[in-house]
Amino acid sequence: MKCDPATLRQGGVQYPERDAAPTSFVDNYGILVISQASHAALNQKLPQAVPMNRFRPNLVVTGIDEHEEDYFTNARCGDVALRFVNPCFRCSLTSIDQQSATLGLDVLPTLSTYRYDDAAKGVKFGAYAAISGGVGSLLRVESDLDVDWSF
Repeated sequence: MKCDPATLRQGGVQYPERDAAPTSFVDNYGILVISQASHAALNQKLPQAVPMNRFRPNLVVTGIDEHEEDYFTNARCGDVALRFVNPCFRCSLTSIDQQSATLGLDVLPTLSTYRYDDAAKGVKFGAYAAISGGVGSLLRVESDLDVDWSF
């Protein structure tokens, strides 16, 4: 499938202030980032571990503490530049086993005990980014990510 290049869909359909970042078929933004530490922390709280693919991230980062991806503002990896836009508020798709497409463990009740955002009325896990430079460039596994933070 292909989108008409003359059509610009803005990112962030579930957010009050949409961003000018272009998207094609995704509802929000093109890049979802989750840290291995965030995933590990969740798995320690669950009755059984769930794989990272339940959350469908594009980038999995290491070397940071759990949920520090919430504080990324910009990042660079080679020619690729990312601008972090919003946290990812999770839906029930996280309960679907990605290998079998069957219903599995629902992680939202556990996540809601420590990741519920009262203002947004949702459970956040991961951070959305828009590509702000280097479109068409490649990101490589185990590349360094240079991050700007906002605490």
